[in-house]
Amino acid sequence: MYGFEHSSDCFERLRAAIASYPQALDPISLHGYLAAITVGPEELDETPWVQRMLGLSEQGGRPGGEIVDLAEQCIGLIREECGDLAFEPVVAAEADQVARHDLWCRGFLHAVPLAEKAWEELNGINRYTARNFLMINAMLDPEIAAAAFRVRSEDYEHFLAETRPLLGSMVNTYYQQAWGGGDEESESEDFELDPEGMPALFAEGELQAMSEDDLFEYVLDFGDSLPRQVFDEMVRRDQAMVPLLIEYLTDDDNWSKDLSTEEWWALLHCIFMLGAIPGAEAARGLLSVFPRMQADQDNALWEWTTGNWPALFRNKREHAVDALRTLAADPGLWWFLRSDASECVLEAAEAAGEAALEETLDWLAAILAAEQDSDDPPFAAHLLLDFPRKRHRPLLEAIARREERRGLL
Repeated sequence: MYGFEHSSDCFERLRAAIASYPQALDPISLHGYLAAITVGPEELDETPWVQRMLGLSEQGGRPGGEIVDLAEQCIGLIREECGDLAFEPVVAAEADQVARHDLWCRGFLHAVPLAEKAWEELNGINRYTARNFLMINAMLDPEIAAAAFRVRSEDYEHFLAETRPLLGSMVNTYYQQAWGGGDEESESEDFELDPEGMPALFAEGELQAMSEDDLFEYVLDFGDSLPRQVFDEMVRRDQAMVPLLIEYLTDDDNWSKDLSTEEWWALLHCIFMLGAIPGAEAARGLLSVFPRMQADQDNALWEWTTGNWPALFRNKREHAVDALRTLAADPGLWWFLRSDASECVLEAAEAAGEAALEETLDWLAAILAAEQDSDDPPFAAHLLLDFPRKRHRPLLEAIARREERRGLL
């Protein structure tokens, strides 16, 4: 058995013993699971972790003593290896099988809910364990892990070969910090989390030293796992980043129906980054998205952006409000798009003062009144309800009666 020589043959016997449990962990996940049980920050009651290992419910009873004894022997061997800084994970069940680091990491994380609060506390105060925990999460998807370590596609197989000792080093570090005394300074040092509550992935100054092009590659690689550090660094670059963001959003190829998940998320990241950057060019980039909304109305992207547009334009209102008014007033456009544009116009008017707000409310009311025979939903009626004015009540009641006749109220 590949890798089992590091923990004697007790893993082989344990695997055979749990084979009769259909929901039990597979051998690779099992090794990761037992590693987490060993190095976790809290000693666990035996029954819950054994039941979880075998896929049993809390009412599923307690397995025979042989399984428990074998599991505890394996844990003891893992503890000895970690104490000698010699632990290495089992990432393939047979010597000729493809390594599955993702399964091992999934097994490791399967143990975390058993002592979730203790894991959070450990990762919250210790930079070494926090970074390790983030890396193990990243390795659930080997491609994301490769991106995190900036591995080129041609070096991917070599990266997988190198990941096994890296995981071993992480587990050794967990054991030293949680049970082996560790470094007193690192244990007591507060570890600063990013605004999303996740440990920082990059060393201080690492992102700042990258070019704009290299930094943008992370947007394409990480998908929905883009670290907040990358987002913040790109926004910090301000106008230097805007051309790359606009170029991506205005490239027709990046809006095809065959996008990868990472490419789809890159569109959303670009939109929100442009929203965080002020100026006329950033406003132009955001405005370029609205024709895409008109052309691709079924794109799930619009569910993520709707309601956020006023905040995205807030630091650049003066560069966008005229164009947004034009979009909102165009009866030939999709009502959903017009609604988003109207919200931005109204937010800008409210910020400009009472006179601007009243003028804009009357402007929206006039558009709705002129389109009472339209088959489209009343795109801005909800805004008039948000800012109720007595003079608009007859119009809103007429709209309500129309929608009731259509069976929409």
